[in-house]
Amino acid sequence: MKTGRPPILERRCLERTGISMTEYYRQCSGKMNIYDAAKSLDVSPNTIYNWLHHNRLEWSSPTDHNREPFRFELNGYRGTRNEHCKRAGVTHSNVRKIMQSCRVSFADAIEIAVVRKNARGLVAGIKQRCRQAGVSDSNVYQIKRDFGISANDALEIAVIRKATREARHG
Repeated sequence: MKTGRPPILERRCLERTGISMTEYYRQCSGKMNIYDAAKSLDVSPNTIYNWLHHNRLEWSSPTDHNREPFRFELNGYRGTRNEHCKRAGVTHSNVRKIMQSCRVSFADAIEIAVVRKNARGLVAGIKQRCRQAGVSDSNVYQIKRDFGISANDALEIAVIRKATREARHG
């Protein structure tokens, strides 16, 4: 004699779809994830997991993991936020921080992140050019701060000062 609750999943499946749970499983496995199936039957996902375990079956999720609703177009490319960040060569966490701190949209934040990334590359270029010119990069940055000018202009001033100093002394 069987005791306990009657099988709610079988009853709900017949009420909602008009087919048995086994047939519903055959039709939906691989086409929708288990959470969507549970929502359509108005049961919890654990109810379906328990039914699967009892019948020694496995639910196969779609290969795309249902990311399509999260894809959008940006600069002629359709993808998720992570895909857009990867394509731009920036990290998603940096873009999120920019969105929060600057209160801008995702598209604006990704542009800011790209500009900042490129600016970091220019800073490394300035340091290398300072070494090539034989001036101290700290001196160039001091001139930049004092006069409120770009690093390129500060480098030119530092080179002129160095040439003037060398001309006086020797």
